[in-house]
Amino acid sequence: MNNRSLKKGLVKSTLFLEMLIALFIIVAVAVSFTDLAKYIYQIFNSDPILSYKMLTDFLGHALLMAVGVELVTMLINHTPGSIIEVLLFAIARKMLIGSKSMTDFILGILAIAGVFAIRKYLFVEDISGKRGIVVSGVTPIKEVNRLVGINLPENYADSIGTLLLRYAKEHNIELKEGLKLTIYNAGIEITKMSEDKIAKVRFTKGIDEEAYRF
Repeated sequence: MNNRSLKKGLVKSTLFLEMLIALFIIVAVAVSFTDLAKYIYQIFNSDPILSYKMLTDFLGHALLMAVGVELVTMLINHTPGSIIEVLLFAIARKMLIGSKSMTDFILGILAIAGVFAIRKYLFVEDISGKRGIVVSGVTPIKEVNRLVGINLPENYADSIGTLLLRYAKEHNIELKEGLKLTIYNAGIEITKMSEDKIAKVRFTKGIDEEAYRF
């Protein structure tokens, strides 16, 4: 067995184990619905003081199940978007159930703000790279080089969107969605435009023969 076959076998085994873990999580979440029913029954048949604690436990249990569902999505899709969803549910559960003071609540808000900032400025849609690597147009060149493994000039522009705008202006190219470029041996496709600004850019490993070359 050569190294390539071994690598493929290990990848398939890893994917199988992830699917198996996801299946067990689904079963655990499904079984937990009976616990939710028990909580509801106890809330209806207890005094107000105990029902408050039971309601808190009920919400914590329900949010934990939601985290489990999002975790299954993350294991199946392998996308940073699903990871962000898991983080948001986990932070929300901590804020609503585990916060003991205003400081904890404020830290939770800051954590959620940080997650949304990452999604807006440093978001990569496909973590596996099979469909290419998609980044925001405002992603810094240095970060693009690190994510994609290329060497775009970092002193030429402050972001990938600005770099492409300058290249297009210098070479009299009209920027539009679906436009493919080859810059420094990097295959680039503009996937989304917002007015005159570049919102999303996809980097591919292969070089498109029909793309503009620089």
